[in-house]
Amino acid sequence: MLEEDLGAAAQLRFFEHISLGIDARLAHKATRCTIHFGHQHWDIAGPDDDSLREALDRVVGVDPNFVVSRVWLRLYDADDNQIFSQSLDRLLQMEIDRAGHWYIRVEGRWFQVRSDHMKKIEARVAALEERGIMLPVWDQVMHPREEHYNAATAAANNWLLQDQVMYKRGAEEIEPCDLLTPNLQFIHVKDGTKGSAELSHLFGQASASADLLAHDQAYYIEMKRRFEAQWPSSIFEVAGKPKIVVAIARKPGTETFGKMMLSRLNVLEHARRVVSRGFDFAVCRVDLA
Repeated sequence: MLEEDLGAAAQLRFFEHISLGIDARLAHKATRCTIHFGHQHWDIAGPDDDSLREALDRVVGVDPNFVVSRVWLRLYDADDNQIFSQSLDRLLQMEIDRAGHWYIRVEGRWFQVRSDHMKKIEARVAALEERGIMLPVWDQVMHPREEHYNAATAAANNWLLQDQVMYKRGAEEIEPCDLLTPNLQFIHVKDGTKGSAELSHLFGQASASADLLAHDQAYYIEMKRRFEAQWPSSIFEVAGKPKIVVAIARKPGTETFGKMMLSRLNVLEHARRVVSRGFDFAVCRVDLA
């Protein structure tokens, strides 16, 4: 019965309680994405909920009663090599309330979550909210892209802009954060309207930054150098306890984490990882305009 609900939600493109579950690091490596159904396929903007919804509009145009397992998502790298191929029934996540019981679908399996446990999760997530950081409204007309918003915010606050300022470790390039404050707040910014995959990528970036700061001496030295070059009168080691902050942009009046409980579970797990490294963790909100 639950799988039938999933199929119906996909056919109706009802993305209030379904989302695309795909490894965010893999998604960001992809330069081309396609949806396949039968002998037809369509390019989509990316492996995100909005693009998938548009692709399913095409699928419905071919077969309004399509079977989810017959729709495939494929990703390609910069050389147009296929790097991922999977059917939607293996990728779709879903949450549904049935007769007062809440069910969550992850990696093709269903789990029941008690209502009292749901309330505990909400309370723990609420406790992560950071009210001491006031990030400006993100005017998407004035600043259509994330990097535009980050640059304007850094300039207005005299913060250190780290968006796309990569740290190289061998062949790997790592973005320490988007904004670094004189109080050692490593702020990672993401447009939260693009779906749970983007939020997963945000949380992963944040905890990866904490891992490096805790365990990679070369990375620590480089961040100390950048910090003290920006604020010469400050010393990195005594500027305060580093705090990893995820800043989620949403329209006013909407939920910071969207409708999906899975995003809340995800942020709690990454918060646990960051705190276990000896740092603080917080969530703050950016209002989109």
